[in-house]
Amino acid sequence: MTEHDVDQLAGLLREAVQDGRPLSFDGLRQHFVPAAFAPSKSRTKPAPLPRWGEYEPEPPRGWLGALGFGRRSYDAEVEAARKRFD
Repeated sequence: MTEHDVDQLAGLLREAVQDGRPLSFDGLRQHFVPAAFAPSKSRTKPAPLPRWGEYEPEPPRGWLGALGFGRRSYDAEVEAARKRFD
């Protein structure tokens, strides 16, 4: 990037010296004409919304899960999944 800038400045200086005319910034000014924005066809459709089922952790199973064991870690997983989902 810096090498490109140095090359451009060196080119400007060479042109100024070869022409014999003084270098003026008004002569270097370029007018910007923005192009109309036209997104590609693939960008015109909105992205699908996420579904909670893709993020929801597996609930505790078996008789330990039925008795409430592992509930605390499951609640922490649900909270982390909710943050990722949001």
